[in-house]
Amino acid sequence: MATHHIEIVTDGADLLEWETLEALYEAGCNDATIGHNTVEFDREAPSLDDALRSARQAVESVPGLRVCSIRLEPALT
Repeated sequence: MATHHIEIVTDGADLLEWETLEALYEAGCNDATIGHNTVEFDREAPSLDDALRSARQAVESVPGLRVCSIRLEPALT
């Protein structure tokens, strides 16, 4: 499996607020680095589509968060 670097820019909440951090962790973002409005993943998945889908779903499952943009980098093997 390859490791895919995905950066998701969000809107709607400060991601560094404790409740939001907990919600992101519980949603499956335990492999991410969190900023005020970014969630950066180095996600292992069989394909880029799988990695992107799971990362986006995890972020969007947190109430009040909205994905504004997504940046992708080539897979790390």
